[in-house]
Amino acid sequence: MTLRTKHIFALQTLTFVCVVLAVLVCLNCSQPLKSAVCEVQKPAPEPGYGSACMNIHGTVDGDLIPGAQVYLFQLSSLNFSVVMSEIRTVPALSWQPVSESGSFEFHCLPAGNYAFVIPMSSYDGWVGFPVPYEFDCENFSVRLDFHGGDYQYAVGAFRLIDTRIEHVEKCTAQPWICRDLMGSLYRECHNNSAIL
Repeated sequence: MTLRTKHIFALQTLTFVCVVLAVLVCLNCSQPLKSAVCEVQKPAPEPGYGSACMNIHGTVDGDLIPGAQVYLFQLSSLNFSVVMSEIRTVPALSWQPVSESGSFEFHCLPAGNYAFVIPMSSYDGWVGFPVPYEFDCENFSVRLDFHGGDYQYAVGAFRLIDTRIEHVEKCTAQPWICRDLMGSLYRECHNNSAIL
């Protein structure tokens, strides 16, 4: 092989390697890491009608930056250490933007353990926690388990309970009495009925 032929072969090999690396990098960029809260980029699911589910409304206080998002995780347990581990290691189910008034909504969630999560980088000053509004509807109840977090994430963990399956003590009094008993986050169901 002449020197020119060796040079051409080396350039072709180098070009091939660069093209393969570029393709691999592009493939990795198009599939975001699912273990990091802030990198999950899929919209919230639209309401479905295959099984019983509930729309969950939430609120957050604090100095959020414009465009801040709240992420929804389904969890195996509401133990604090399990929650803080799973929000780092399992993919978020979906995300929603937080409105200027601090409200957000997730559509058609089945019964289970959940957490709302906002990265601390989304705050510009005072930090509040994302929490659901608690309620007792015909077949569903929401109970806030805890709100807190760490230096990376503000968290509100809660249970959505299918009361046809799991017994839960419901507040059946007038809504204003329930708010007095349950706290300011308690709301009546009104137009938030179960989707069956």
